[in-house]
Amino acid sequence: RILVGGNEALLTWPLGMARFQALQNLGLIADPRAVPSVLPFLEHEDEGLRTVAASALGNLGAASGEGPAAPELRAGLVQALSDGSLTVRGTAAISLSLLTPPDPAAGDVLLDLLDLEIYAAEREAHPDRFRDPRLVSRNRVQALEALARLGRPQDRVAIEALRSDSDIEVSEAAMIALDGFGGD
Repeated sequence: RILVGGNEALLTWPLGMARFQALQNLGLIADPRAVPSVLPFLEHEDEGLRTVAASALGNLGAASGEGPAAPELRAGLVQALSDGSLTVRGTAAISLSLLTPPDPAAGDVLLDLLDLEIYAAEREAHPDRFRDPRLVSRNRVQALEALARLGRPQDRVAIEALRSDSDIEVSEAAMIALDGFGGD
């Protein structure tokens, strides 16, 4: 029922964690019929639900290609790029990079996710966020991989600069990304 147009039921479940897990599972199932059930969560008041909805839509879009739900899915993710949460914006950008074809609208957010100052500002505004340097490193690597999937020539300079990043994981991801551009 949830999978095929049952978003009303999902929206009214009383427990946030149950909704979170249901959204996550809908993304893992990767059945494009779930798109209408997941889309409303991109505008939910709960940041965690918005984040998992953006991730689920990336999985759904990657699995469904350019099916009938693709325009709404793509439009919802593009709109999420302006969410007030860095986590939601970043997840939406990475999800857009998984679509066929990848959506270049994700590029600016992905470039932001490579910038350490973004995480410092986020920690200043929300002291409980991005305290673990491993999380920041993982986010930056994922953003680099997503940026490489976009394949935009204008991103090559930014990726090249990260070859000498102090974070070895980011530096290695930059070198791999450049291989995708046919570079060094």
